[in-house]
Amino acid sequence: MGHKFLKEILLGKKNSLSKIEISNEAVEVHPRKSFLDNISEGRVNIIAEIKKASPSRGIISGDLDVTYAAEIYDKFGDFISGLSVLTEELYFKGNGKDIEKAKKGTGLPIMRKDFIFNEKQIYESTVLGADCILLIKSLLGYRKLKKLYKCAREMGLDVLVIPHIFIQTISYISPL
Repeated sequence: MGHKFLKEILLGKKNSLSKIEISNEAVEVHPRKSFLDNISEGRVNIIAEIKKASPSRGIISGDLDVTYAAEIYDKFGDFISGLSVLTEELYFKGNGKDIEKAKKGTGLPIMRKDFIFNEKQIYESTVLGADCILLIKSLLGYRKLKKLYKCAREMGLDVLVIPHIFIQTISYISPL
């Protein structure tokens, strides 16, 4: 992902923090489906992705029916351990409501894939119904990563930590 895109995404995320309004009642810890419990030894374990667009590829499927995509992935639960739902709006055309839509189509755990760097975003992920969040170590540094990881675990969320943003995708297979 280009440096320019990353700066714009992070600035947009920082500016949107003030728009996150979550009451204490809404942030109750609820039972979640565990990504970790859904990973099994002796089988292929894939996290399938629901993504409408990307900075490098542009629009992939702008009118993607998220619920339908989740239903399709759900049929392959023998090797799909969970779904990754992109919620970043500017470049990935995602939305927090996409988590709820995906949950309607699958019994698999749902990971919120976004640029998370603040506790408010973790509380928001909980309210949105995510089972897991993604944290990117290179954006956070060790102390911030540890703090956000602890917060997420206290909220009952699983956490997937990746070292860098620049992870090369082997292939992209559309469920549609």
